[in-house]
Amino acid sequence: GFLTRGLWRYSRHPNFFCEQLLWWTVYAFGCTGGGQWVHWTGIGTVLYTLLFQGSTPFTEYLSAKKYPTYAIYQRSTSMLVPMPPKNPWPKELC
Repeated sequence: GFLTRGLWRYSRHPNFFCEQLLWWTVYAFGCTGGGQWVHWTGIGTVLYTLLFQGSTPFTEYLSAKKYPTYAIYQRSTSMLVPMPPKNPWPKELC
């Protein structure tokens, strides 16, 4: 099956979210350390974010095709940013 407990109860892709957050933090440190609002590290950060924006829907499509209950999970759980699950939590996912 697929994970629905722990972090995966709050986000369908918490690993994707944390990785993007890490690179945006690197960018913020680059800006702060350089005393600039725009820093060259932003190029990689933006490209990496675009990569995830393209690959996440594809991952969702594959999971939905493989697991029939994934559609229920999609309706009750945030795709990227960890958020409280929609109430009530579906019994099919317990």
